[in-house]
Amino acid sequence: TSTSATATSNQRKLFYDGVNFWSFYWDGTNTVYRYSADNGVTWSAGSIAFKTAGVNEVSTWFDGSANLVYAVGDRSNPSDHVYVQRGVVAPATHTITWAAADRTPTVSTVIIGDKHAFICKDTSGYLWILSTVCTAVGAYDLSAMRSTAADSIVNWIWTGNMLVPDDPYANVKGSIVPAGAGGQVWAVYTYSGNMASRKYDGAAWSAESTFYVAGRVQSTDTAPPSVVVDSGGVLHVAYGDDHEQPTGTSKPHIYYRYNQGSSWSVALALSGTAANDGFKWPTLSLDTSTGSIYAFWYDMQANSIIGKKNV
Repeated sequence: TSTSATATSNQRKLFYDGVNFWSFYWDGTNTVYRYSADNGVTWSAGSIAFKTAGVNEVSTWFDGSANLVYAVGDRSNPSDHVYVQRGVVAPATHTITWAAADRTPTVSTVIIGDKHAFICKDTSGYLWILSTVCTAVGAYDLSAMRSTAADSIVNWIWTGNMLVPDDPYANVKGSIVPAGAGGQVWAVYTYSGNMASRKYDGAAWSAESTFYVAGRVQSTDTAPPSVVVDSGGVLHVAYGDDHEQPTGTSKPHIYYRYNQGSSWSVALALSGTAANDGFKWPTLSLDTSTGSIYAFWYDMQANSIIGKKNV
């Protein structure tokens, strides 16, 4: 019922609990979710994920070892916070039992709406949020927050901002994922068309490592980086470049890179790169049982979904 049901393609909106596939989306009024126990043939009725009405652009993180799901989102109404939930998943009964109240960690200095937030859980059990923020009028950044206790959404501390200097565009977007043992995480983000990363080593953030420089903002909106980390700690990223055709019309081409911890690989084109071709919304998924990685994106010419598999 909404044209922006799955807006912000770098966020995680799906997970599999071993029995059910769970799909989270915006129905125009709330973030709702449905499950399928038969590989997507039939789906349940929708249930509302957050206690607060109007929370959208949801990002989820599933801890399969404990059957816990975490969700973060925001409202269009300007505020200085985002909304976080924790749910206990019961695969056999196809249910998620959510916390009694949403938690609302403060992330932004200036109030704004529609903050693009991403949530994950590191290998020590602490939760992380990376959110678009406004530090001053016309100045935007990405703030990284960490829970003060393992497996808890109650209290949060600020660990740093990503951009130096801040960006003039409100559509900066990022993802945050575990980086290895302990409290290490990767932040991968885009601003003004540039793609970059920082790594938190348990105490502080590293210097920015830029793996694509565009200088134009279009690909930030239509092809932000999607990220997964494999069991060997390798970071995999799919993203769109700033290709335009004609000038002023964003038609990104989709590329892939990986990082084993110290530097980025050369870019590999996943999509076609012809001048008239354009693609949007790249997303990566990892099959943890095989190590295979799947990339999907939207083909603007054929109005279809394209996929590739890295074995």
